[in-house]
Amino acid sequence: MLHGVENPGMVVERKTGFGFMGPGDTAVMLRDSTIEHLKKRGTFAACEAIRIVMEKLPQYSWMRYHLEEAEALAHAATWQPVSIRQFLSLALDHDKRFAETGGQLNRRDSRVS
Repeated sequence: MLHGVENPGMVVERKTGFGFMGPGDTAVMLRDSTIEHLKKRGTFAACEAIRIVMEKLPQYSWMRYHLEEAEALAHAATWQPVSIRQFLSLALDHDKRFAETGGQLNRRDSRVS
C-alpha cells in the first residue's frame, strides 16, 4: 500500500524483509489503517474528514487517491435505484432525462464533453 512514513519532523528508516517492527512501522500501520477505516465507512462525513486532512497536509498528494475511493464508496452506499414507474416513464418518453438535482445535471454535462 503506502511505503514509508511521510511525517514532518519524523525520519524513519524502514527495512524490508522479516524482523523487528519499530516505531516507524507502527506509525505506518496506524496511518494506513485509519485511512482504510475512514474509507470503509462509506459516508460523505468520512470523505470530509479525509478532505480536512488533505487541507492540513497538502504535501501528501497521494491522499487524493484515498479521497476518490472514499467518495466512490459513499456514492455506492447511498445509491437508490429508480422505481419501475420512473424507469418506464423515462423509457417511453425520449425527451425525459432522470436527474434529481442540478448538480447531477452538471456532473453529467461535464462527463459528456
